Amino acid sequence: MRHLLLALLVLAPLPALAIPNPAVPGPEGRWFAVQLHAHSRYSDGIHPIADLVKWAREGGLDAIAVTDHNTNAHLADPVFQADQGVTVIPAYEWTELEGPNGKHLNLDGPERCHMSVWGIKPATPILSGLLKRDAMLALAAGQDVVIGANHPFEPRFPWPDENFTGVNTVEVWQWQYGLDEAAGAPLPANIHAPHHAPVEFLYRNTRAQALWTRQLKAGHRLTPVAVCDFHVGAGVQAVVSPCTLVWAKSRSVPDLLNGLKAGHVTLVEEPHGPRVELWGPHDAMPGDEVPKGAKLQLRVTGAQGQAVTVFDADGVASTIEVPMDPYVQEVPAVKAGFYYARLDRKRAYNPILSMTGAIFVK
Repeated sequence: MRHLLLALLVLAPLPALAIPNPAVPGPEGRWFAVQLHAHSRYSDGIHPIADLVKWAREGGLDAIAVTDHNTNAHLADPVFQADQGVTVIPAYEWTELEGPNGKHLNLDGPERCHMSVWGIKPATPILSGLLKRDAMLALAAGQDVVIGANHPFEPRFPWPDENFTGVNTVEVWQWQYGLDEAAGAPLPANIHAPHHAPVEFLYRNTRAQALWTRQLKAGHRLTPVAVCDFHVGAGVQAVVSPCTLVWAKSRSVPDLLNGLKAGHVTLVEEPHGPRVELWGPHDAMPGDEVPKGAKLQLRVTGAQGQAVTVFDADGVASTIEVPMDPYVQEVPAVKAGFYYARLDRKRAYNPILSMTGAIFVK
């Protein structure tokens, strides 16, 4: 399945010339391909963790987070003690439940949401059950973990409001959301439907991106992530798609989580697929801050003939067809706020190939 964030492209020239065959310097480190949301038999997945790691390695991932629901039992799995060329990030998915054992779910209850908690240890408390979101976040603040808001427009487990205090990331590109974005005209990006409305089942990647940009405008520097939410595999899901590229010094858990928390990300459909990056002067990257007037550099690989769009705090700044591979374009940061870029296939449904995090402009 492919995914949709926005379907309408406004073609306009970017303000500088392309540079063929670019040299691509960067800070210490590199991009690591990470799957941040996957489930095994320890909760509601159908595969052992060893299979997830095998498919991750074969598909080009550098790391995978096992986010089984409301448990740390999976941390005893032998895969966490063996290095098979893929880092296994210890994590769990927090779920607000009606009862402590999760057997009776109240689908109409308030504040029903899920969060990924990355970097847990065997002693990390599993703060699930009757605990509400804000109380959980308050307790998690002292646990040295990274918190992500999951599938914010999932009708059964929606993010209840636009309060992301204590949260580090938000899923803006989710595999399952592509299932309901494959046909029809796009909804307006600023749509605000109640969580229980039928429209909630449609265009959720589009709406998640709009939610993220509203948070940026409000001054909350959330890191965007792309995830599979892997459960079933067997030709239905691929554990690699989509995934998040994290810039880090190594694929160790601390380095990857530090890069994630800092917002040093770009999102891709597949680890070695087409990619868009956005860099600033002095090796600034998404998550970093640059002065107004700085020259940003857009870098696109593997996407000749596709469309790349640059966004600022006011919306679409410009869109252009990628003329060559690789492609580099200078983008002046003329406005305060933020800039990010998205790479799309030139079609009206499920176009997204890659998307950057935001560079902040002061």
